[in-house]
Amino acid sequence: MAVKEPSAKHGLRLTIEDYPYAVDGLDVWAAIREWVEDYVKLYYMDDEEVVKDEEVQSWWLEVRTVGHGDHGNATWWPTMNSVENLVEVMSTIIWLTSAHHAAVNFGQYAYGGYMPNNPCMARKLIPEEGTREYDRMVSNPEKFYLETLPGDRATTFAMAVLEILSQHLGDEEYLGERNDSRWTSDKRAIAALESFRRRLMQVEASIGARNSEAGKGKLYHRVGSVGLPYTLLAPSGSAGPGLTFRGVPNSISM
Repeated sequence: MAVKEPSAKHGLRLTIEDYPYAVDGLDVWAAIREWVEDYVKLYYMDDEEVVKDEEVQSWWLEVRTVGHGDHGNATWWPTMNSVENLVEVMSTIIWLTSAHHAAVNFGQYAYGGYMPNNPCMARKLIPEEGTREYDRMVSNPEKFYLETLPGDRATTFAMAVLEILSQHLGDEEYLGERNDSRWTSDKRAIAALESFRRRLMQVEASIGARNSEAGKGKLYHRVGSVGLPYTLLAPSGSAGPGLTFRGVPNSISM
């Protein structure tokens, strides 16, 4: 989906330019990585300090062999032997539990709340070719499809679950937020967080600008045929709690 190209934004050229998740996601990823790099380099001056840090090494061992025990012996794990690798690993974990989760979770109800888009089960098997049921399906596929959908009870239950999963909570902390000012007394770290917040504000402004241009002969996929702008990776929770279809929390919360 992307090709390395040093002259391109973030060093990558997307093979599909009108791909909102990738375009917005790269902006958020870059902001996260810069924040992690700023923070980590406050406390690790060189690679040797990472190697000698017993807590970091124990944590990374647990991630690989306990958290992902089924792949504990895989050869593709990065070695925790440099500041660069520590930054990359931490950025990836933060990305997965914040932006990536927001992109796949908080838009579920907008699509799946209309059950024909995403039925929770099928009550009929696809008939075999040559049977009377197959001929009936071919003659009226829409009617046959509707007959396969689950009943009212299962449908209502699935819709309720999707609605709950897609909602933001009132006390949620979003990317860059620290509701407890005592999270650190290090003024350097506080300054780095402020820089991160400013970058996220720029990302959100860029997403808004792209959405405002969508539908004007370009960026069709940002709004689609229903005119619904892609906002799942807009970082802030400015829209408040509930079904907002925007906002990137600090971590996964269920």
